[in-house]
Amino acid sequence: MGRSLSPKIVFMGSPKFAGGILESLVKKGMVPSAVFTQEDKKGERGRKILETDVKKIAKSYSIPVYQPKKLNDDEVIQNLKKLEPDFIVVAAYGKILPETVLKIPGIAPVNVHASILPRWRGASPIHHSILYGDKSTGITIMKMDKGIDTGPLYFVSKELEIDKKDTLLTLTEKLTKLAAEILPEILLKIKDGELKETEQKKEGITYAPRIKKEDGHIDFSREAEFIERMVRAFNPWPRCYFFLQGKRITVYESEIVYDIKNSDYGILLSSKDMVFSCGNKTAIRFCRVQMEGKKIVSGKDFLRGFKVDAGEKVK
Repeated sequence: MGRSLSPKIVFMGSPKFAGGILESLVKKGMVPSAVFTQEDKKGERGRKILETDVKKIAKSYSIPVYQPKKLNDDEVIQNLKKLEPDFIVVAAYGKILPETVLKIPGIAPVNVHASILPRWRGASPIHHSILYGDKSTGITIMKMDKGIDTGPLYFVSKELEIDKKDTLLTLTEKLTKLAAEILPEILLKIKDGELKETEQKKEGITYAPRIKKEDGHIDFSREAEFIERMVRAFNPWPRCYFFLQGKRITVYESEIVYDIKNSDYGILLSSKDMVFSCGNKTAIRFCRVQMEGKKIVSGKDFLRGFKVDAGEKVK
């Protein structure tokens, strides 16, 4: 039995993860009739307008782009209805779809989620998978309902191992590639009635709330293992930071240091190596750092240029 014609799709997404998925649909001949994405933002100091990755890709393929502030606006609803989509496909859009929108597609509103549900429901599953030391993750393709990632599942990928050196960037790239490979075929199977949804498990539910810039502020009372994962989970956004003598220092890379006796935390243990005591008598070495307005340097080079005595307390 041959495949039916490609479904009519409206795509909703914003960051790089969504952009890779959008591109895979286009390359498979499933060009969305429209793309919805977050509004443009001003760059640092307002010098430049920043478009989402999804908008850039949509423009390169001449796909109409919509950037509404609210999805429940009457004009937005009417425009969506006129498009008569079989699917509304959502991938890291950044906005909650109201029930009026969820009811529009002829077949289903589908979400591509970067975890194996019900673990890490919410806006930041990749951050949290690294932050809490998960050994593996994956992609879930689900039918959306009015809850936050609570709908029934169409497909769950095989588990993808999380490497001990994975950052938010590298793990996002792996998950984007995985999602891009499987989504087009899954949509065709749903359209042809070959895939039925199944309810999510009631056990193992965890939540991944939206990450904010201030979440990157390092709490040295935490153990070094957590801080090391935090540095990777928040790289490249929002990045981890701390304050030394009133200066904000951003951390790009770190490693755990073992066997220390210092019971206090947030103390610089050497004037020649950027090693700080952490909770539970652990320590962290910051391998690559950046003072605001300066270049990224090694922790050792930083201390050569920024004289700090061992015993300095950081915040």
